[in-house]
Amino acid sequence: MTIATTAPPTPTPTQQRALLTLPIALVVAVGAGTALGVLDLAWNAERPSVWSAAANSCAVWAASAYAVGVLLAARLRIGPVAGALAGVLMLVVAVEAYYLAGIHWLGNDRSVLTSASTQTWLQLSVLVGSVLGAAGVWAVRGSWFAASLATAACAAMFFGDALQVWAYRPPGAWPGIEHVLVILGALVLVASVRRPAVAATAAVLFLPLSVVVALAFLTTGMAA
Repeated sequence: MTIATTAPPTPTPTQQRALLTLPIALVVAVGAGTALGVLDLAWNAERPSVWSAAANSCAVWAASAYAVGVLLAARLRIGPVAGALAGVLMLVVAVEAYYLAGIHWLGNDRSVLTSASTQTWLQLSVLVGSVLGAAGVWAVRGSWFAASLATAACAAMFFGDALQVWAYRPPGAWPGIEHVLVILGALVLVASVRRPAVAATAAVLFLPLSVVVALAFLTTGMAA
């Protein structure tokens, strides 16, 4: 007696593209995270300045996840879930790469890789990376409102960080770092002008979001 068998369903073109692009996206995220962590440490160790301090800020690291989402959405047309995964992976790798670079260049103890502080940064990497990584995708491929909110969220990271520096002036903060952060935040808004409706809406939304970000920095004790 012949037993009928059913052939497995053939993946759709969309599924095939997703199977191909996701591994590429994650490889890009690992490379970007390694570069961010190592170059940030090296820049601050070798040529400290207000610009290197800004590169080491929470805002720039968060915006890096957004930038990866934008890049992958534009080049590989990934979705927000893949963008979130890439953002998380990039920041987690960046944190460990930063501390590994510190062990190499500064002679830091290896225990820093698993310290309580590092664990906190890794947890924040998951939270921030998922939100900003997905936001980067929405900024490119999302609807008008989704793109506006995503753009405003990224800009608010810079303006909120600048606001808490101006209001609190954390110990050791470089003079003028808030000005650099404002410039970077403005560039995020300027980059969205190719979609005027998105740029206009984001310019309104980023103001209240910046206050929320500043309050989050002040509440948690995080500093630029």
